[in-house]
Amino acid sequence: MFDYKGWVERAQKFVTEVAPQAPHDECRACANIAPPLTELQLQQLQTKTGQPLPLELQRFWLTASQHCDCSYYLEIIEDKRYYGGAAFINALTLAQEISNCHDWADGLDDDPEMQAFWLQSIPFLAMDNGDYLGLYTSVSQDNPPVVYLSHDDESSIIAESFTSFLENWEQLCYLGPEIWMIDDYRNSSGFLESNSRHAQALRDFFAAKKPIQSTFSPHELAELCMRRLKQICLIAIMYAQDNDEQLPDAQQWQDEFKRYPTYYERLLHCPATETGGGYAMNANLSGVLSDEIKNPEKTVLFFESNLNAPNPHGTFEAFPSNSRHSRGKFAVGFANGDVRWVTEQECESLQWTAY
Repeated sequence: MFDYKGWVERAQKFVTEVAPQAPHDECRACANIAPPLTELQLQQLQTKTGQPLPLELQRFWLTASQHCDCSYYLEIIEDKRYYGGAAFINALTLAQEISNCHDWADGLDDDPEMQAFWLQSIPFLAMDNGDYLGLYTSVSQDNPPVVYLSHDDESSIIAESFTSFLENWEQLCYLGPEIWMIDDYRNSSGFLESNSRHAQALRDFFAAKKPIQSTFSPHELAELCMRRLKQICLIAIMYAQDNDEQLPDAQQWQDEFKRYPTYYERLLHCPATETGGGYAMNANLSGVLSDEIKNPEKTVLFFESNLNAPNPHGTFEAFPSNSRHSRGKFAVGFANGDVRWVTEQECESLQWTAY
């Protein structure tokens, strides 16, 4: 019998331990595992859906979890990203998910084959784009094929069975499973294939555990630095908008920013020096009303810093002693949200006070 409990535990470990160690600029991960269904709950579910449920899916719910959400998102740089994870629907909402699939089928009267996929599949994974993964019960009631249910393109079978899907998807690092992400890992029959060189390269990426400095060129590191500083400035402006235009206390700005969804821990560090050194707030703008800053486009709000203490703040003396980037300049963010590179000679002449 397939070890569903072990499979879910490995998925949880992947998103909490393995994925965050891969090279990335931003990482988000969650791992929520609900307890398994009871026999009584399963009986009630069968009654509510009014149709037989695949045997292997029942075993998953009874031995592993009625609902698991193990998902990750890695942004590498710009438009390069990996995301995925075992985010299965809640068994207790299955009747509604089946109804949603039947609603999609209503618009496929002119394509009986595609309509049959939607009408004769039991969904087990729902994607944010409206697509589903389902078990195609017209073929088998025990261990059915997995079908990708596409709401705006052709649906297709991507695995010979539920268990073979789980085995291959685990070896593909739980990627996607949006079809455009997994297409490169399908064989000539359309099934997921985890033995290809392409699949091995994917596993090598997640096993790399390389520091970001060795992943990107100096130019890319400089661009990442500016992106992070820009994001910090935007969060500060958002904070002021939420607090009667008052900027955060410079001694608590990192703590205050944690409430915002666009904040993440790596944001605090210059990517050219992941082990320490990041960005500091201009101490002279601590608690200042943003709408009273005389020249926001010229006034420093955040800047590259050599300070490693929590909530770093200061003025021009806290710049790094040497530029971290090959261009020999320093990244500075201004009170209007703009960021730009400044030379060492320009640092002291920048505007550091609000008035």
